[in-house]
Amino acid sequence: MDDWTEGSRNGPYIDWDYLQDISMSKGMHISTSPFHVQRYACRVADLWETEQGRRPRVTANIFVSLNFRPHQE
Repeated sequence: MDDWTEGSRNGPYIDWDYLQDISMSKGMHISTSPFHVQRYACRVADLWETEQGRRPRVTANIFVSLNFRPHQE
């Protein structure tokens, strides 16, 4: 976990640096596969629930570039 911030994203949020938690190889799989993003989001929720005692809502902002166009959310 990187940072707990009171922000304008409908309440508190945390920026999670997944590359500090997993290997670069797994990070590359996560960055290219929605299935792996979903599985990793469940892992983050499990870790948080174990540590804090309640299960959070986990969301991901994903940006992709198709055919060398600029990245879009």
